[in-house]
Amino acid sequence: MKPSLSIVTTCHPNTCVMKKFYNEVCSFSSERRLSVELIVVNNLCSNDEASSVFLPNNYITLKRLVSGQENGQAGSIILGFMEASSNQILCIDPDMVSSFYAIDNMLALLEQGYEVVVARRALQDRVGWRAIGTYFFNLLVSILLGFRVNDLNSPMFLVKKNVVSALSG
Repeated sequence: MKPSLSIVTTCHPNTCVMKKFYNEVCSFSSERRLSVELIVVNNLCSNDEASSVFLPNNYITLKRLVSGQENGQAGSIILGFMEASSNQILCIDPDMVSSFYAIDNMLALLEQGYEVVVARRALQDRVGWRAIGTYFFNLLVSILLGFRVNDLNSPMFLVKKNVVSALSG
């Protein structure tokens, strides 16, 4: 059966973070009876312990991939996108600084015809120097691009598979 949603993430070196992430995915998919393909790309952990703490439920299938550190996080995410079998692909960091439950609204927007939906960060309490840096970076981007930017580099976005396929040529 083809999954309703593919979720792509990179492996976090902290096993506790990965366990919490897996629990959230399991809860989310079970509550919605949503078939999920979870793709975890290990690009920085020397062992596979952090990505192997997952116990799949009836709604989740797990794919584990390995990507070299030289590919970085972006290259690892692209590898996960290429392996996704669902028509809807969600990218999320395992430390989940965006609310997992924003996915409901994101999926609704895809149904309305949007091709890509980006979520904002849920955590607004950043370390002082980081908050100041983010403010000035967003201001600079806003000035250069001519439109208002609230938060760049959001760690969660949803994209249709046809967009990924078109970009990969």
